[in-house]
Amino acid sequence: MQDGEEAREDPAPDWTPWGQPRRAEEGVETAFHHPMVLIREAGGPARIVRPGDVFVGAGAALEWSPMLWALGGKRPGRSTDSLATSRVFAGEGERLFSTIDAVCEQLFEGAGLGDVSRDSWIAALEGRRAFCAARGIHYRHLVVPEGHAICADAIPGRPRLSENRPLRRVLAAAPPTLRETFVYPLDDLVNARARQETVLPHDVHVTGYGAYLIYRALAASLPMIDPMSILAPEDLRSRSVLHAGDVARAARWPARRVTLHERPPFTFKAVVKGASYRTHQVDVLESEDSALPRLVMFRTSNSALLFPYLLLHFSRIVAVASTEAFFDLIESERPAAVVAEMPERYFASNRQTPDVTDYGVPPHDHIDEFQTLTGHALPLPGARNE
Repeated sequence: MQDGEEAREDPAPDWTPWGQPRRAEEGVETAFHHPMVLIREAGGPARIVRPGDVFVGAGAALEWSPMLWALGGKRPGRSTDSLATSRVFAGEGERLFSTIDAVCEQLFEGAGLGDVSRDSWIAALEGRRAFCAARGIHYRHLVVPEGHAICADAIPGRPRLSENRPLRRVLAAAPPTLRETFVYPLDDLVNARARQETVLPHDVHVTGYGAYLIYRALAASLPMIDPMSILAPEDLRSRSVLHAGDVARAARWPARRVTLHERPPFTFKAVVKGASYRTHQVDVLESEDSALPRLVMFRTSNSALLFPYLLLHFSRIVAVASTEAFFDLIESERPAAVVAEMPERYFASNRQTPDVTDYGVPPHDHIDEFQTLTGHALPLPGARNE
């Protein structure tokens, strides 16, 4: 609003009613489509806003940036760099969502994973399970629910999750022994929203409380963890922090103050610590109790908030930033458990061209390439390997 301009109570006619699909010249009409809007003021910089947040005055041009995957089958390629404004759309309750990795297509359309990639996923994960089982190691495949699934009611049109989405296709075709290794605490994160925020409203990651719920589900699935030792909600501490938010940064929105739930301060040793998150980064963390078992994790950035909880139950955690497994590392560490963590959208995130229907990305695990790809020699340093 310009200085001296009077506030208006009625929205300008240029806006679509909030939460309703827009009927645009290009024929877009979908329940999932209600993106950010690009406002170009005459002679001024562009601004990214939500529908209904500003009124368009004389001399301003209104330009929509619709979600490309909703344009009659024209789907975007995979984002290979940071989030861009064109990959952000607004939801209810001040929430922002991304469209990276064809996440909306996967979750709500059941698209992305054909039979070939589905079978490759099952073969790869079954290979991991069998490798670990032969050595007395418990394998878990931890799938972190997407914010779109946790807060589907905040997405314009309130779409329903597809029962045929890639994760469900893998689970339906997998043998029972493999299905039993999956940990997917979607219901926990949805139901807990009545008590605490479980996914950040401006970021692709869960909140501290959401991470706690994921930890609790994972810990409950591992037989070497005493259920009575799992941290209770009342044991958490909370504090207010200013969080930039990766989706908010992409949309040029400011940071938000959020409540962070976390484990109280504790003592541990970072034997190997990466400076910042990057592919094939290696972290080696050791707790004070050397009698506890070991854990190897293949993980994404989601696991950063899980480490403090897991150090309650393991003497040593070796974590590699990778969706691929390293069997030589497992042989070297001799852990009690191996956990492979990934967000749900990674099952089918390799969309390259609009005419491709199977864009799954099954992992290519490694037998003896740990040092080559990570730069770290085996065995890894630390008191447990001395």
